[in-house]
Formats: sequence, C-alpha cells, structure tokens
Amino acid sequence: MAKRVMFLLAAALLIAGAWAAKPIKQTCQGGQTEVGGCYQCQNKNTCKICWSPVGERGYGVNNSNKGGNKGGCVPCPQNCEKCQGNAQVCTRCLPGFGKGNGVKNPCVLCDPDTQIVDPNSKKCVCNKAAGYVKQGKACVLAAAP
Repeated sequence: MAKRVMFLLAAALLIAGAWAAKPIKQTCQGGQTEVGGCYQCQNKNTCKICWSPVGERGYGVNNSNKGGNKGGCVPCPQNCEKCQGNAQVCTRCLPGFGKGNGVKNPCVLCDPDTQIVDPNSKKCVCNKAAGYVKQGKACVLAAAP
C-alpha cells in the first residue's frame, strides 16, 4: 500500500511539474521573417510591425477583436503593400496601383499606357510626360498645337 501511495504521489508531482513548465502561449514573439509574422512586438500580446514581402500584398496589425486575432498580423486589403489601423487603412499601394477611395477600394490599378502614380498624392494621374491630359475621367493624347 505504501508503495502504491508513493507511486501515485510521484506521478502527481511529475504531472504538476510538467504542467508548470508548459510555456505560456504568446500572440507576439517578434523577429519572425515569414510572411504575416510579427517582426517587432509592442508588448507581449501585440505586434507593432508585421513582416511583409516587398512588392507583394502586405500584412498589418489587427486592432479589433474581429477574427479573434487582436494584436496579431492579418492581410492588408487587396493590392496594398503596407497597411495599419486594423489592417484596413492602406498606407502604400503595390507598384502600378494608385490610392483609391477608402476601405472598400484602397488601391486602384493605373492604366500603364496613359497613367502614372503621382509621387505626392499617390493617386493615378495622366502621364503628361508622355503627352496625356485629363479629359473628363479619361486620359487622352493631347492634340498637337
């Protein structure tokens, strides 16, 4: 009987020790370089900078409880390279895309033949260097003087 009690006590201590050594799961670990991982933590549960590939759709920090990943990294809107504010506000569109109109359409494809991305407004504008001017909503070749 004493052996049995000692065995049960030893087993209970082993189980308790293994449980206590179990690492606490953290949302933010930082330093990750895989797509969508957290590159820099703000605190142990919130990512500050998400790792995104250059020239591809990026990732931003999820600031809401939507999707159960608050503080984690979630994909930016379509055609967006960098984003913030719940990963919905696009701060930099992919190359060839200009700033669109809000959350639903943050980045629009510029017409490669007639438009360029304006360096200041980040919007698609007519390529004046190639002779295109705005006429209504379209860019047309300017008439020769």
